[in-house]
Amino acid sequence: MTPREADDQAISVGLPPSYDGFADLGDITVGVTWWLPLAVFFYAWRDLNRVRIEWERYRTWGRYLWRDPVTDPQVMSLEAAEEMLIDDLRAGLLKAFGATEDRATVLISHTEWETLTIQKENQLWWATDENGAVRYKAIFVLRHEVVPLWLQEVALAAGSSARRERSGSSQGGRILESVRHFWNHTLYV
Repeated sequence: MTPREADDQAISVGLPPSYDGFADLGDITVGVTWWLPLAVFFYAWRDLNRVRIEWERYRTWGRYLWRDPVTDPQVMSLEAAEEMLIDDLRAGLLKAFGATEDRATVLISHTEWETLTIQKENQLWWATDENGAVRYKAIFVLRHEVVPLWLQEVALAAGSSARRERSGSSQGGRILESVRHFWNHTLYV
């Protein structure tokens, strides 16, 4: 049984779904960064309201959500969205940050993605190097890069002559410092 089938069956016998409406859902547009699974959801749906629901479902189902079939208005499967996200990271279209074993938050270069493998266990995603050693124990992307990348994609589909490329120049050090502060506080407090 898929998570969607389990939710539907629970509802049919009077049990609540794995999420209970928008009242308790976090605002995914507030933070500077998104965990990789949240970015995957945005790639798959490209709709913030739907992503909020799927993120809440992910807190219950974890990787089992990848078993759900593609349903309207989902644009692509979670597997395809995950592949596309990793390809975009390798191409340098998005920046990713990782938390190392010694609690440092660092920018992951797009070339390093060629040697990294994403490991997933329930809700936790981390990256290992080519030797299987943990390189980053948490990985996240900048939210303000993910959404504009797809807005640009919509413009391309509509016939714009623009190329899909990294969104405008970043504020470099200031953003990195903001990310370090936020995640060091979140991960280690």
